[in-house]
Amino acid sequence: IPDPYLDDNEAVLAWIGRCTWSYSSTFSWADEGSDRVDLVADGLDTVATVVLNGTTVAATRNQHRSWRWDVRHLLREGVNELVVTFASALDHAEEREWVLGARPHSYVHPFNALRKTACNFGWDWGPALVTAGIWRRIGLESWSGARIAAVRPIVRGGRAGVTGDGGRGVTVHVDIERAAAAGEAGVEAAAETAIEVVAAVAGVEVRAVVPAGETTTALALA
Repeated sequence: IPDPYLDDNEAVLAWIGRCTWSYSSTFSWADEGSDRVDLVADGLDTVATVVLNGTTVAATRNQHRSWRWDVRHLLREGVNELVVTFASALDHAEEREWVLGARPHSYVHPFNALRKTACNFGWDWGPALVTAGIWRRIGLESWSGARIAAVRPIVRGGRAGVTGDGGRGVTVHVDIERAAAAGEAGVEAAAETAIEVVAAVAGVEVRAVVPAGETTTALALA
C-alpha cells in the first residue's frame, strides 16, 4: 500500500478498515502433564473471533485489555491450528451506534461506540486508519496447582514508604487462580491446598497464607 500519511492516501486506503482480516498459524504441542494450558492474548484489535483446532474459543470486543482462556481440552498432540479473525471495527462501531443510539462525538466515525484507540477513526492531527490485528503478545502458558493472577499494591501516605512513619506503608493485594475447583477429578489437590504468598518491598518482607479454597489475600507492609 502507499504511504498512508502522504497526499490523499487516507481516502485511497479506507477500504482496509471495511474488510475482514484473518491471521492463522500452526504450531506443535506435546502434553507435559500440566494441570492447565492457557491461551493468553495480551492485545487483540478489536472485533476478534479466536478459533483453535476448529473450535471457537472466544469473541472479543475490546482492544484495551488482555485475555486468558483455558484451552487444554482443545489441544492435540502434534500439529495445532490457531486462527484469529477480525471483523471491521468501523462496521461494528456503526452497528452499535445504530442499536444504542447516537452519542455526541467528534468527527465522522462513532469511535465512542467501541473500546478501541479513538484516533484510529481520524483526528485533527491524523488520518482515519482503522487498524485490525494481533498487536501484543499471544501464546500458550502451561501451569499447575496455582498461579498469581493479579497484584495490586496500594501505597498509603504522601510519599511511598514502608517504614510506618507518618502512617505511610504499602498493602499488597494478591489474587490467586487455582487450576481447578475443589473436587474436580485429577487436580482436586490444587484447590484444597493452602498457599503461602510472600511480598517484599524496600527490604521489608511479609508472608501470608491463602487458605484452601480461597483465592485472595492482602499483605500489609507497615
